[in-house]
Amino acid sequence: MTSKKVRNLQIIDRMGFVFIFIFAASLTTSIFVNQVGYFGALITLFVKFLYQGSFEKKSTGLEKLFIALIAVELISAIISENSSQSFHNTFKRAILLPVIYLPSYYLHNERRFKRIFFTFLAVACVGMLIYLFFAYRHYIEQIYYRESKGPSPFQYVMTAGGLMSIVTIIMFGFLLQKNLGLKYKLLTLVGITISVAGLFSSYTRAAWVGTAAGIIFLLILNRNWILIGVLGAIITVFFLAIQNRSTLINYDIAQGQEQFHYETDGRAYSSAVFNDRVLIADYNKGILFGKVYNEEFEKLSVYETNSPAVSVNVYDSTAIVLLLNSQLLFLHIDSLGLSLRKSFVSPGRITSYCIQDSLMYLSEYEDGYSIVNILNPEEPRLLHSAKLDEKKKLTLSNVLVKDNIVYFTCPEIGLLIYDFSNMSSPKRLGEFKSDGDPNAMLLHNKILFLGDGKYGIRVLDVSNPGSPQLMNTIKLEGSVGGLRMQENMLWASDFGGNLYKIDLTDLLNPKLEKFAHVEGQITSFEVNQTELWMTNIKRSRFSSILDPYHSSNIERINQIKVGFKIFRDYPIFGIGNIDLNEIYKRYRESTDKYSYGHLHNNYLHMLAILGILGFIVFISILVKTFFIHLKSYRQSEKNEFYRSVSSGLFAAFIGICISGLFEYNFGDHEIVTLFWLLAGLNLSIQKLVRIQQ
Repeated sequence: MTSKKVRNLQIIDRMGFVFIFIFAASLTTSIFVNQVGYFGALITLFVKFLYQGSFEKKSTGLEKLFIALIAVELISAIISENSSQSFHNTFKRAILLPVIYLPSYYLHNERRFKRIFFTFLAVACVGMLIYLFFAYRHYIEQIYYRESKGPSPFQYVMTAGGLMSIVTIIMFGFLLQKNLGLKYKLLTLVGITISVAGLFSSYTRAAWVGTAAGIIFLLILNRNWILIGVLGAIITVFFLAIQNRSTLINYDIAQGQEQFHYETDGRAYSSAVFNDRVLIADYNKGILFGKVYNEEFEKLSVYETNSPAVSVNVYDSTAIVLLLNSQLLFLHIDSLGLSLRKSFVSPGRITSYCIQDSLMYLSEYEDGYSIVNILNPEEPRLLHSAKLDEKKKLTLSNVLVKDNIVYFTCPEIGLLIYDFSNMSSPKRLGEFKSDGDPNAMLLHNKILFLGDGKYGIRVLDVSNPGSPQLMNTIKLEGSVGGLRMQENMLWASDFGGNLYKIDLTDLLNPKLEKFAHVEGQITSFEVNQTELWMTNIKRSRFSSILDPYHSSNIERINQIKVGFKIFRDYPIFGIGNIDLNEIYKRYRESTDKYSYGHLHNNYLHMLAILGILGFIVFISILVKTFFIHLKSYRQSEKNEFYRSVSSGLFAAFIGICISGLFEYNFGDHEIVTLFWLLAGLNLSIQKLVRIQQ
C-alpha cells in the first residue's frame, strides 16, 4: 500500500472518529445530532472499506442471533395486521445494531477510548444540569404534584430517567477505581451528585430500581460486602421510616381553627356530608361511613369497592362514588350505612363529572364525553357518548354545566365552551386559550373562575359564552387545586397544601387570605355556612414502588393480563412490531379504560409482538451480551482503569435489564443506542487489553 493511500486512510479514519465524538457527545441530549454522528461514522467506515478495497471483519458473537431476530421480525411483519408499520419498526431496530461494532473500528488506542468515554460523561453532566434547571421550574410550579413525573426538556421523561440511570451507574463504577486520584474522585463525585439529583427529579421509578440494581451489582463485582450491607440497611431503614398519612379534617370557619381530624387507613381522596353522616372516599379502603360525635369522627361501617374509590358526592339521597376504573356506584344512604343501587361502567376514562337536571355530564380524557340520565339511580341510562368536533386530539380533564352551556378544560387549548341544547350535535361557542394546564372550574353569576395551573385563578366574564373575557387573575403560592364558593367568598386550594379564602366583594381587587396549611396534598374540600371539611394525604413517591394500589402499578398489572392474552392468540410469531394502542383496547377488560402503545415490560412486550420464537432470540441476545460484558471485566482485572470502566458498563447493562421489567426501554431509541454502545465499548476494552498484554 502506498504512503499516499495510507495517509488518505488515516484522514478518513480521523473523520470517522470526529463523527464518533459527535455521536458520544450527543447521546443524552439531542437525538438529531446523535444520528448525524452515528450515520456519519457508519458512512465513513463504508467509504474506508471501499477505498482500501477490503472489509475488516469484526465479530461480536452476536451475528447469528442478529440474523435470527431480523428474520423473526420480518416473518412477523408479513403476517401482521399492520405490515407497513411492522416493517418500519423492524428497520428502526435493525439500523441500530451496527452501533456495537463502531468502537472496535474507531477506538484503536487508549487515548481515543478515554476521549470518547470522558466526553460522553462530561456532556451528559452538562445536560443533566440543564435538566435540573427545568426540574426546579417543575417544582416551583408544583407540576410534580399534578402529574407525578419530571420535565422533558430533551426527551420523554421515562427515557431521560433511563439515560440518567445509565450515567449514574457508569460513574459509580469509575469511582470504585482503587488508584483514582483525588482530582478525579472529586470530579466523579460532583458528576454523581448531579446525575443522582437529575434521576430523582425525573420521578421515574423504573430508572430508580434499575440504578439500585446496577449499583448493587457493581458492589458485588467489587466484593464490597460491608458496603452492600450498609447500603441494604440504609434502604431498609429509609423505607421503614417513610411516613404516609391520610386525614379528614374539620374546621370551624368563624374561628378559623381546626375542630378535629380523623386519620384513615387508606387514602382520603374525597368526602361528603349528608345530614349528620359523613362519607369518605378512602381509595383502597372503600367508602368510610360515619358520624361526628363530641367533635370526633365515629366510623359506623365500610362499603368495600372492587377498585379504589377516588371521589364521593351526594345527589338527593344517593351517594355517587367514582372508582379508579371509571366505574360509577350509585349507593343508597341510610342511618347505618350504604347499599348498592346500581353500578354503571362509563364508555371512557372518567376524569370528572357534573350534574344538571338529572343529567350527568362526564369528561372522559381522550375518549371525549358522555351524558347519562340518572333520574332513576336504580337504572342510569347512557344517552350520548362522543368526541368533541375539534381538529386536534383533546384530553378532557374537567367539565362544568349550566343552562345547557358546557365548559370543558383540556391542556391542548385551555377552556372550551359548547352549547349542548342539542346533545347529539353540540355547537362550539368559544374558547379561552391557555398553556397553564387548567383544571378546576367554578361558575358564579356569569363569572367563571378557572384554576389555571401555574397562572393562578383566571376570572372570566362568560356572559357571552362565544367570547369569554379575562377580567382578573388571582395568583396563589402554588398551582390551583380546587375551588368552592360561599356567598361572596371564594375558597381555593393549591398543590402545596395551602387553603385560601378570597373576598370577592370587589371583583377587580379581591382580598386573599391564607386560611390553613397542611403537609402533603389537599385532595378535596367542601364548605358550608359554619364549617369546612378537608381531605388530605401525604405519600412518598418511593413508597409507591411497593404499593399494589398505586394507579401506575394497577395499570402494569392490567398490561400483564393483556400481554398474555395477545400472546395466547399469536403464540409463534406474535402480533408484529407495531403500536399496540388499538390492539390493547380489544384485549383489555371493560372496566380498564387505559390503552397503551406498548407494554411496560421488555420481556412481555417481546413475547406479545414477536411470539415465543422472537422471545427466545431476544433472551439469547441478552445472555450473550451478558457474557460479552463478563469476559471484558475478567480480562481487564489487571488494568484498574479498564476494570472500573468495564464494571460500570457491565452494571449499566444490568440496570437496563432490571428497568426493563417495569418499562419497555428496549423501544426507546436513545436507550437501545446506549445498550449496544455499552457492549461495543466493552468489546473495545477487550481489544485494547490484548494490545497492552
